[in-house]
Amino acid sequence: MPLFIEKIDEIEGYEMYSLAHYGKQMGDLMADPEMCFLLAQNNTDAIVMPYSFRNDFMAIDQIDIFIEDGKIKGIRHEAVAKNVAFANTWLKNIEKQQLT
Repeated sequence: MPLFIEKIDEIEGYEMYSLAHYGKQMGDLMADPEMCFLLAQNNTDAIVMPYSFRNDFMAIDQIDIFIEDGKIKGIRHEAVAKNVAFANTWLKNIEKQQLT
């Protein structure tokens, strides 16, 4: 399944990216899954943090970092931690699939 990567916005020193796989159901594109990430980088380091998870087949659409007027207003820390763990596994699987 191809991976789609899209830069979707910038806020408060972060770039925002969507990474997604899509499937079809009755002709409609369905996220399977889509994760959105905040990326902050300087000359030597990069910080990447997931802020949303969506899976249309499972009817999940979860936002864990709340952004208002271009600024981070709140974070659901436990949910972000779970999404970091999922993203680590998902991205390792994507890397393995690309090598085969």
